[in-house]
Formats: sequence, C-alpha cells, structure tokens
Amino acid sequence: MKKLLLIVLAGACAIWTASAQEKGSIHVGVGVDIGLPLGDFGEASNVGIGATAKGMYGISDVSQATLTLGFLRFGMKDGNDMVSGSTALIPVLAGYRHVFGNLYGEGQIGLTTARTTIKIDGEGFGNISGSTSSTHLGYGAGVGYLMDAWDIGVRFQGVSGDGGNLNFVALRLGYNFQLR
Repeated sequence: MKKLLLIVLAGACAIWTASAQEKGSIHVGVGVDIGLPLGDFGEASNVGIGATAKGMYGISDVSQATLTLGFLRFGMKDGNDMVSGSTALIPVLAGYRHVFGNLYGEGQIGLTTARTTIKIDGEGFGNISGSTSSTHLGYGAGVGYLMDAWDIGVRFQGVSGDGGNLNFVALRLGYNFQLR
C-alpha cells in the first residue's frame, strides 16, 4: 500500500509540476454526483449520492490537469427494520482533461477510502453496530459537456480492493469558478 501511495503522489506531483511551468487558467468546480453501483457492489447497494470538488489547471488551451476530492454514500439494499448500513467512498484523484469544443474526456487515478457501516437492532437483545474502512487504488474515465460555467458529465469510477471491486457509473452536475 505504501508503494501504491508513493506512485500516486509522484504521478500527481509530476502532473502539477509540468502544468505549473505553463501559464494557464485556474478553475475550481463543485458538483453533485449520483452514482449507480455495478456488479457485486450493485447487488448490495442502492443508488449513491454525494458531492465533488475539482481543481483544474490549464496546461494549454485544450487541456487541464485536475485534482478531484469527493464523498459519495451508497445505502445498503434489502435493509429492513433490524438491519441497516451504508458504504461511503472518499476519492482523491489526479487526472487529465482534454477539451474538444464544449465536449471533454477525462481520465483519473488516485486513492479512494471506502468506509462500510452496519447496524443491527436485536429487538430485546440490544443493538450491534460496526464499521470498517480501507484505502485502495481508485480510477475513473468519463466524458462531459461544458455550457459556460456549467459542467455535465458521466463517468465510470472504480475502486480495486482485496475482496473485490466497488465500481459505479456516476452522473455529475457541476459549476466551475475561474480563479485566474
């Protein structure tokens, strides 16, 4: 895990160092995300909702280095009065965005912390609850459409873990502020 963290941090530094040598615009975007879990994750989890913040540094007129921080919460499927739970994902992803007019494509890689919580109401036997969290490789690829400061995008995002993957497709509605 330490090697993975070093590789991701080195890659992020390389992107930011390379882009810092170019004079470009700086944007910060905030957005609301809706995620549809896929595969085994989709069988255990409901649709997720969350928010993301994205920093974008203009490398050229058509490309940007990006850094995304987010929080998405997926509720447990088939929960009942006795059992409830959720999985929260906190991605920190560095990426590259290429713009084609109003359309763009973006790839991302980084780390994602996954926190799963479960609560069991024993009705007369007391309550039992627990949680676990772990950090894994996170990655994503998506496309989007820019309308002035508005940003509408769809992406595939994955988290590779020891016990399987937490993959989902997300729709994002964002608003970008230009800082420089």
